[in-house]
Amino acid sequence: MVYSDQSYGTGQTFPSDYIDQKWKAEFHITHLAYGNGIWSVVMSKGSGFNAQIWRTRENFPNEIINEKLDEGYEITNLVYGNGVWALVMSKGSKYTLQTLMTDKKFPQKIINKKWNDGFDITDVTFGNGVWVVVMSQGTGFSTQLWRTTTDFPEKEIKKCWDDGYDITNLVYGNGVWALVMSKGTDFTTQSWSTRTNFPKEVIKEKWDDGFDITGISYGQDLWALVISKGKIAQSSGLGKGKVGIGLSKKRTQKIDIEEHETAEGLIKIYGKSYGKKALLDFLKEKLAKRGLLDSSGGSIYEARDANLFVMSPESFKAIIDNYKIRRKYTAESFDCDDFARVFFSEAVQMVTYDDKSGLGIAECFINYDGGAHALNMIPVYTPGRVDIKIFEPQNKTVFTLEQAAQNYKNMKVYRISF
Repeated sequence: MVYSDQSYGTGQTFPSDYIDQKWKAEFHITHLAYGNGIWSVVMSKGSGFNAQIWRTRENFPNEIINEKLDEGYEITNLVYGNGVWALVMSKGSKYTLQTLMTDKKFPQKIINKKWNDGFDITDVTFGNGVWVVVMSQGTGFSTQLWRTTTDFPEKEIKKCWDDGYDITNLVYGNGVWALVMSKGTDFTTQSWSTRTNFPKEVIKEKWDDGFDITGISYGQDLWALVISKGKIAQSSGLGKGKVGIGLSKKRTQKIDIEEHETAEGLIKIYGKSYGKKALLDFLKEKLAKRGLLDSSGGSIYEARDANLFVMSPESFKAIIDNYKIRRKYTAESFDCDDFARVFFSEAVQMVTYDDKSGLGIAECFINYDGGAHALNMIPVYTPGRVDIKIFEPQNKTVFTLEQAAQNYKNMKVYRISF
């Protein structure tokens, strides 16, 4: 990140007045930390942000995150300190899509999967017994890696610097340092420093040398400061009005928050509720447009519940990942319709969500060149659209409608049952 000017504030209480003062001067929050009884906020010009909000809450701020994402904000800082979660969300970032995971253990498997989907880590924090990782698309990073170490990761940073990586996140939690380093940043030079007291002298010295604060955190009785120079302009932090680099706003979709394990051992899922008639009519319309709807008569489209909860893509994936195939196919005694029924039953038992609607997973019956078959049909909610997934519970294969039509030649859906 290249900033044209920078400032910071510290205090024993959350620095709300300082933030308001700097907002009026067209600064935005770029880094937030808590340690040793002190809140620290770094505010910058030239971030590309054009609007910003912050909130502090004792409980994890799920509702605020989704509310503000609907309004076009993205998560740019999230930390835990002094018994509260402090959330910063901004408009004007370059991110095009975000996802957020929470887990008691550092979520390495999920991170690896998300990397394969084109996401990069953009924020990491630990608080109230859980790791929180925010991952985003549209970062501009070309490659990324992470490391966790019990001691400050000096050797790991040196090795990765030698390989062309830059520090993009460095935090401490649950007895380890979590380090994220990336290729494809705007940085040309980078340094780090640790101090037992807040490093105001180091900040002043490095600002005078043309560096920006690009990371600050606290752990193991140390303040850890990351400072960097950018490719195009460097900030002095002394209000000289150098030109910053603005980033174009891109469309951001709603985040999917995954609390992979709740206190009850259930997966908490997110999405949106729809009336059963509206959802069934939508599904039939989509099938008819693709020539996949059985029009011979006698078809059945039904739902036991008045409303159906359509889950987010991340929630859908969490269910699929946790579904276990426990039996083998046995003709007549345990065949395709039994697999579809068991998958729905297991999904209902493994999830919890903040809605009284029925779970939006249907048993889907088709005729095709190979005969009759049963699968699961699962609508998936993304803001502004609902996609339809076909799931084969015998081998955990997920199809789009187009892929299902190719796999099951001359496929016609004659029954959907929620």
